Amino acid sequence: MKKLSVFIILLLIVSNCGKIKIRDKILSPESYTGDDNILNVDPYLSNPYSLDVSFTDNSIKLSWNCNTDSGFEKYNIYRSAKNNYGYFSLIGSSTTKEYIDQFDKLIFYYRVSAYYDDARESDWSSYEKVYNIDSYEDDDEYTNANTIIPNGAVQEHTLHGNDYNSDEDWIEFSAVNNTNYTIKVYDIEGNYLYVYLYNSFMSYQDYDGDSDEAVIYWTCTSSGIYYIKVYNSSYGSGYYKISVTY
Repeated sequence: MKKLSVFIILLLIVSNCGKIKIRDKILSPESYTGDDNILNVDPYLSNPYSLDVSFTDNSIKLSWNCNTDSGFEKYNIYRSAKNNYGYFSLIGSSTTKEYIDQFDKLIFYYRVSAYYDDARESDWSSYEKVYNIDSYEDDDEYTNANTIIPNGAVQEHTLHGNDYNSDEDWIEFSAVNNTNYTIKVYDIEGNYLYVYLYNSFMSYQDYDGDSDEAVIYWTCTSSGIYYIKVYNSSYGSGYYKISVTY
């Protein structure tokens, strides 16, 4: 009986060669960690392409193209909160080339596949990343600046430019005379960021800019409220962390 079972398994593997790739380390389409683990992936099926992800009205809109084959049933939408190589989970499906998602994290990554009625699935589309609006908005003016506490918690922000305008964030903190401060903007994604420091009279104090990490080392000469302006160099979206220490 054991030999017969082994023979049947080998026969099934051979019969699928060149058509369906049954991949291991997976329990269901809802639980896998990368392209090599999609269940029943048929390399000859057309996969979705030109995936576009945009933020609108507190929702995420996905759209794509695909030349579907016979037996097409639906598109599967996958999402990861980590990165392109992180854990992607199935969050929904659509019979059209659009999907609306809701989420509460700052960054998400999306991929789409085509699913067929005989349990076959195409390869993923290329991934697309989207930045959510952070909880500090609307902080586009110094009069709406949010407060950061020196030596306190690190803040995470996103920037949302469009085809015509860049975005900027204003952040305020209380500084003490004769104290050295480090203003650090790091883990930057998306664009080159500029960081400016102003006093309460909007008089320029210092500046830095970078695509990876921007740091201002500054000595306060008069106690009071100071303002940090962070903005991107182009009209795209982005993400960064900011800290103020002394």
